Amino acid sequence: MSAYVYQALRNRAVDYMRRRRNNDSLESPLPGDTGLVIADILADLKYDSASGTERREINRDINLALNMLSNDYKTIVIATEIHEQTFQDLSEMWDIPLGTLLARKSRAMQKLREALSAIDPVHYSPVP
Repeated sequence: MSAYVYQALRNRAVDYMRRRRNNDSLESPLPGDTGLVIADILADLKYDSASGTERREINRDINLALNMLSNDYKTIVIATEIHEQTFQDLSEMWDIPLGTLLARKSRAMQKLREALSAIDPVHYSPVP
């Protein structure tokens, strides 16, 4: 009986919190006496084509640098950085000791830095 009462109270609390949620529309006035609405602020945000181009160039450079790595190094970087897998999971999945994976990732990142520096020394040179 106590489990039923607890679940009923929990459901009531969740329902109450959902009803309290404040859903502002785009025509809601912003705080203060500015006379602006949320839609006015969003309309002023412009897409910066220069940053989009720069992002594409960086992605291209990273892909080039990744392709310069050996398969072991490339695999560990992609698994941890792109697929966000943990070293523990990879160790169990690949049946490779955890320390080996950590060392491999460290060497891979060093080689990736070197490759990026070779691609574009101006933008990717190491900070002194």
